[in-house]
Amino acid sequence: MFGRLSVGVMSAFHHALQLEPHDKLNLSCPTAAAARPPADGKARLPVNLRSVSPWAYRMLYDPTRFPRHIPEAYCLCSGCLLGAHRGEDSELYRSAPVYAPAVVLRRTGSCVGGRHSYTEIYVSVAVGCTCVPRPWEKGRVVDGHGGNKRSPERSEAEAGQLLESAGKKV
Repeated sequence: MFGRLSVGVMSAFHHALQLEPHDKLNLSCPTAAAARPPADGKARLPVNLRSVSPWAYRMLYDPTRFPRHIPEAYCLCSGCLLGAHRGEDSELYRSAPVYAPAVVLRRTGSCVGGRHSYTEIYVSVAVGCTCVPRPWEKGRVVDGHGGNKRSPERSEAEAGQLLESAGKKV
């Protein structure tokens, strides 16, 4: 019974989550060209690849759990695609996984009389990614890997020049 149900669950996940074989997708941070909508408007990327924090899925497998396979999201970019042409990785923000609780059955003990016993447990599963500001230290952005990057703050003169070049007045 559970074998057939697992297959049904997997096929449902495959279509709902648009899981693709790794050789068909370039699972890296999309470029500006990939982020632009197609000119004809017909072909449309799934929402997980159109996001400012794009993500993909991998399957987690545990033979002692039901369901045995659980799709888990992982972020494709370290930053967020927020540039002027969308597709430029911003250093001010980072992509972070979004977690949701899920109920699974965990096998307990050994098989008795041809049957296993299970306990209901809650697990936290990454379901997508979102864009969050990077933590700040005095005058510097912390890059999340122990290093610091120069603060993106500009002087008033630089800001005025940027606004003037954009056709706006300070």
